[in-house]
Order: sequence, then C-alpha cells, then structure tokens
Amino acid sequence: MVNGSVDMYNLQDIMNREKINVFSFQNLSDEQTIEFSDNIIKGYYLTRQKTLIQLGEGDIWGNAKQLSVDRSVLFWLHSLSFLPILCTAYEMTGIDKYMDKAMELMDIWNELYIQDSKEEFSWHDHSTAIRLINISKLFECWKVKNWNGKNCNKFLEMVDIHLRKLVEESFYMVNHNHGLDQDIAVFVGATVFDILEESNKYKQIALERLDKQINYLFANDGSYKEHSPHYSLLICTRLFDLLNFAYSTNQQDKVSNVKTILEKALKFIRDVTYKDGLLSNLGDSENVDVKKYIFNKRLRDCQVDIINMVEEVFNGKRKTNAIYKDGNYAILNTEESQLIFSSSFHTRVHKHHDDLSFILYGHNQPLLIDCGKYNYNYNDKERQYVISAMGHNTVMVDDMNTDIKRLNIGKSGIINYYFGKEKSFVSGIQCLYEGIIHNRSIISIKEKEFIILDEIKGYKNHKFEQLFNFHPTIECQINQNMIVGRLEDNSEIYVTDLLRDSKNIILHKGENEQFRGWCSLEYNKIEPTYQGTFVKEGTNARFATHICLDKENIFVNSFEWIDDRIKISYDNKYMTIIDGKSNKYIQIDDQLIQANKLNKLKIQEAIDENIQYVYKKKYTEERNRRELLEKKVMGIDEINMHSDKVSPQKIGEEIAWECDANGEGLQYAWYIYRNGQIYEKISYKKTNKLKWKPNISGKYIIKVFVKNDKGNKIIKKSGIYIIQE
Repeated sequence: MVNGSVDMYNLQDIMNREKINVFSFQNLSDEQTIEFSDNIIKGYYLTRQKTLIQLGEGDIWGNAKQLSVDRSVLFWLHSLSFLPILCTAYEMTGIDKYMDKAMELMDIWNELYIQDSKEEFSWHDHSTAIRLINISKLFECWKVKNWNGKNCNKFLEMVDIHLRKLVEESFYMVNHNHGLDQDIAVFVGATVFDILEESNKYKQIALERLDKQINYLFANDGSYKEHSPHYSLLICTRLFDLLNFAYSTNQQDKVSNVKTILEKALKFIRDVTYKDGLLSNLGDSENVDVKKYIFNKRLRDCQVDIINMVEEVFNGKRKTNAIYKDGNYAILNTEESQLIFSSSFHTRVHKHHDDLSFILYGHNQPLLIDCGKYNYNYNDKERQYVISAMGHNTVMVDDMNTDIKRLNIGKSGIINYYFGKEKSFVSGIQCLYEGIIHNRSIISIKEKEFIILDEIKGYKNHKFEQLFNFHPTIECQINQNMIVGRLEDNSEIYVTDLLRDSKNIILHKGENEQFRGWCSLEYNKIEPTYQGTFVKEGTNARFATHICLDKENIFVNSFEWIDDRIKISYDNKYMTIIDGKSNKYIQIDDQLIQANKLNKLKIQEAIDENIQYVYKKKYTEERNRRELLEKKVMGIDEINMHSDKVSPQKIGEEIAWECDANGEGLQYAWYIYRNGQIYEKISYKKTNKLKWKPNISGKYIIKVFVKNDKGNKIIKKSGIYIIQE
C-alpha cells in the first residue's frame, strides 16, 4: 500500500489538476507512432534499431528472454518504453484501444515484476528510472478521460515503490549517467504524484544529487567525462527535457545551473562533430546527425530562451582549433580536414583502450576512425575488439591493452599545445602500460598534412605497433614505406613512415584467427576494414608518421629527429620542436615559442612511478641474477625450509622442521634463537630434518646452515615462531 494517507480530497486535487506534459524519450513521426502502436497491439515490439520482434501476449518480458534477444531489448522492455508510444497514439486519435493496451501492459508488468524480481532489468538502476518517467507520462495521459479512484491508487502504489527504490543510497548510481536519469525520474515522479506524503523530501534528494551528478559528468570546459560524445548528446537531450519540464511546472528556479552547463556542453558537441554534421564516432558513439538529433520536436517544445541558446551555439562560427583542457581533447581544424585527438581517462564508464588516439576527417568523409561500439554484450569478441587498443589509432604494446583499472584514472592526458595560423601542435602522455611511458605529439601543417610522433620508453624488449584504422570505404595497399588509401571518388590518403626503420608494415582486413581489421559503424553490426600497422621492437621506440591528403601538394620536404630535437622543413620554411626538461618549444624559422603547458599532477606522479618501477625491476632482476650466479658458484641451490605446524604452538608440542636443498654431499646444522639469543645448537649432520619440542614460551627464530662437500655454506632462516604456555 501507499506509505502515509492519501484521502479522497487529495485524489480530487490530482484529478482536477491541469495536465502535466511529461516528456518522452521516443522520437518518432506521427506515422511511425501509429504504425508501431498497431504493431504492439498485434504483439510486435520495436527494438533499438527500429525493427520489430514478435513477443505475443502476456509475459512479453519472459518471452523476449526465451528468444535470447540483445540486452538492450530487455532493457527497453522493462523500462516500459512502449507506453509513451501508445499514449501518443491515443492522444492523436482518441481511439481507446491504445490506452487499453498501455494499461494492460503496465498491469501485467506490475503483477509479475513489482516485487523484488531476479530478472536483471526489472529493477536495474537505469531501467527503473526510465520506467518511472514512462509511468508518469501514462498517468497524465490516462487521467484526462479515464479517471477512476481504483486505478489511481494502483498508479500511486507503483510510483511510491519506484520512488522509494530510487532514493535508496545503495541503489543510487553515484558519478554515472544512470544516476542522472535516476535524479530526473525522481524529480518528475515526485512532481506528478505530489500528493504522496514524502514527495517533497524525494524531490529535494533528487535536486541535491542532480547538482553533484552534473558537476561530475561534465568538466568545467563542457567536455563530457564519460568519454563518448554520443552520451554527452544524449545527456543534453535529457537536460532539455528536465529544463522544459521544470519551466512547465514553474520550478525553473530549482534547476538554474542546468542551462549554464548545457551551453558549454553543446559547444563541445559542436566541436567534436564532423564537418558534414555527423557526430564523430569517438568511443561508444554513433555517427548521428547532430542538428537533426537536437533540433527535433523535443527542442521545439522548449522555452524560447532555451531554443535561442541552442541556435546561437550551433549557428556560431566553429573555432579553427579547440582545446578542452579539463576533458583532454584537442581539435585541429582546417578548411579541408579535421583531426580530433583525445587522451581522456576520468572514469571507467564507456572507457575504451584509446588513450593518445585520434580520428581524422577529410575529403568530405571520415578517413581514420575509432572502430565503434558494436553492442554492450561485453563477452562478445566483437565488443572486446572495438574497445581494445587495436580498435583505435594509437600505439599498442606487446599485443596487449592498456591497464584501465580505477587506480590508473588520470594517468593519461594532453599536456602541451600550440595553435598557429598554418601549423599547430598538441602533445599528450599516457602511463597505462606497466613500466612504459608513451608520449605522442601531433603536428598540423597547412590544410592537408599531419605528422604523428610517438616516443615510447620501456625497460625490457617489447613489440610496438603504431595503428591506423581506415574507414571501410577506403581500399589500401602498401607501397615501400607507405600505406596508400584510395577512396571511392579516387581521392587518396598517404600514411608514410618518415624514419624508414619499421620492422614490418602490415595491412589487416577482416581476419578471424586473431580478429583484426574490423569496425562497427552501426549498432550490433561488424564489417571488415583495413588496419595498417607499423611494427618495431626494442626497449624503446620512436615512430614518425606523415599523413597527407594531397600527394600533388606535399609541403613537408625533410624530417629529422635527433635526441630531443625534431626538425621539419616545409614549403621552404623550418619548424623545430624542442623537448625541454619542463617545457616544449616550437621554433618557426627564427621565432622561438613556448608551447602552452597543462599541469597534470596525476600524470607527473605516474611518470615518477614508472621510473621507480623500472628501477625496482632492474634492481630485482640484477639481484636475482647475482643470487643465481652465487648458487651456481656455491654449488647449492633451491634452498627452502618449512615446519609441519604453523605458529603459534603450545609448550611441549613436537614440531618438525625440514630443509630442502640441491647439491653434492650436503650437511645441515640448526640454530634455535629465543628472544634474540642463541638457545640451542645442533651440529652438522647429513639429515635435513629437525625434531624440536620446546619447553619454554617465547619468540623463536630457526636458522639452518647448509654445507656441501667443498665447504661452501648457505643460510636460511624462518620468520618469528611463537611458543605459548
């Protein structure tokens, strides 16, 4: 039952209250709404890809599970995301069958899953939030013409359970986009069902959490800290919904900070959108049309000042170059091309092994890409591939992924940049391979040329691969020290090893044995594409790679990398990059410029840790080498000692000690120390065993001396062994 009393007077209040317009996450045309609603009545349900699956009647959630559908379908079904579609069809047509079906499906879910079901998505942190919003929308649609007290109480009971669940501290997703949706859901549910006794308390909890979530999810510069711009776009639409809902219920003063964050976030989305208007596919992003995604019915329903703010951002002039210092993104823009460089590691949410990776747009299409997200079935080999280092344009070490455990958050980022009129420079560092420091710099020259510089320092022999993942419309071939990619319109991209010292230059495409050369540009679809790799081996490695989009107009004439100086001649001019002790400098002809430096304390700590790691590894290896040598010289090795009973033991208990060693003519002597003083000695004998029955309490240490027939000796001692009374 509903917590607290809800009398008939309150029910009359909610019945007579003006309808609240609760937003919907669906973005369908009127024709699609009617079509999909009719299909739902026939037992066919819409999936994420706007395709239909037949689930029949009754427990459609159980039916879906038996069909082994994708997790996203189960999420969608348990969110009751079909309710807003049916509501809209009912409001458009006034035909009762749509409302009847919506109420029927809600009742069935309520009967089967309202209790603590073990089904993953019935009470999943995210589906629960979306479901509460959808139930709230259904209620507002239902109450206009279908009011009755019995069904109203049913709604109240369901919503009360949802609100209680969502405000539970143990159920709440702190620092996560799911938590943001939980906050919005509680705000909406507590507003629509404000006759519930604790609705104001729930709303206050949601608003306090919401403020913290927004400040966590978005960096100060507006970049999104869960790595994938598509989710930034999604969260922005959620914030549009929240703002509009707050305005329509006269609560805009409670979410005053949302508009400020939105403006910054939209500028970031604009800057990581390709020149053709499609969102770049960084991380778990898809190439959606950004303006169509934003400038839809959802925005048109917003208040005028919100619409004006959005139009001002997207109609404003895009910067030539942009740096997002907090988010660790750099965008190098020219009239002809666009390169997006990222080294962002703020959380494990939607995190790929993509640090120091970049994507490149040119010739009016993506050229070098991230390999997509495929789906969220984390055990699928395709999902594992697209999030791996292999799925990104970075450097992979020893065929392994970077270590993105939580302790390594922040050990990657952009540290220097310089933006000039014809040339720009950006550099970053990541320390996500144990004992390895990877420094990458990218130089943009004129309109269509880039140089990618990688310096990787390790402590032992490694295999290093500089990776380039091409868009699937590009055909590639190797020509000496160069990979040539040809587009469908015969435009070309040239990727050249400037140092000419790679062990191998390899092209992979659609390989199944090792699974390389694939990408996923559409959800749950994988397709073959070319991956080019430059391979080197050693303790350290340097890569210098020239990328050119116009072979007839190459400006770079020569290149050399000596010690800490990189000298490039281009178009009869010179550019030198100097890697100083604490700063990077760019010399252009006679002008010396200090690059802008971004102080990243966690990166400096990681560099120091790696230096210490290498020192300790080398020290340990040297110590082990010496010990092995000493054992060989001494003629005694593999010495070990142990007892048959663990400490502590009682007085009078017999304890057997044994020493294991290899050598010729070995003899063993035993010394027993009590409280730091020699207590008993057993002289050399051929037996490697000692039987000891202590008759006094104390802290003991046992030492064994092992001697071979040459007179060489090795000592082994135990830890403290306690004898109690």
